[in-house]
Amino acid sequence: MKKWLAVAVLGIALAGCSSVPDDWSNMTQTEIQSWQASGFTAEVAQQWKASGFNSEAAGLWKTMGFNLESATEWSAQKFSAEEAKNWVATGFELDDAVDYRARGLSPIHREQAVE
Repeated sequence: MKKWLAVAVLGIALAGCSSVPDDWSNMTQTEIQSWQASGFTAEVAQQWKASGFNSEAAGLWKTMGFNLESATEWSAQKFSAEEAKNWVATGFELDDAVDYRARGLSPIHREQAVE
């Protein structure tokens, strides 16, 4: 069920991308400056915006190491970029992270063994 939901969300996001402009059209000068300050080109900014992200959120997901596809999947499950990064950094896939979080658990960072 969870994988189906992720595929559906991704499919909607990608379907929306086919009609997304590849320039700065439909954005205010303030929005353009914000997207540019976050390191996005017009085409990529439009894709993130069409998927429901603003420049600040998209920049955070990008900084945390996520692309649009993975950010969309994790965000659809109500993870923040920082939470998702912590789960991924400790080796969890999205489905497992959802299950463990539902049980009230959080990822544990293992300390490196000192020799």
